[in-house]
Amino acid sequence: MVHHSLDAAKELSKKEGIEMEVVDWRTLASLDKKTILDSIKKTGRLVIVHEAWKIGGFGGELRLL
Repeated sequence: MVHHSLDAAKELSKKEGIEMEVVDWRTLASLDKKTILDSIKKTGRLVIVHEAWKIGGFGGELRLL
């Protein structure tokens, strides 16, 4: 989904002037909370894009705080 996210970021920037930051976090072991939280602080947003179940998938169950 990283490639789709990067494509969407490029498209939004070009057509709408919306800048996005894409954090590629493909591994759950040794989750880099600092990078994720720094991005949230900088942008004020978090969108999780993943190809998993809505319930039980990592993105649906994420609790950073």
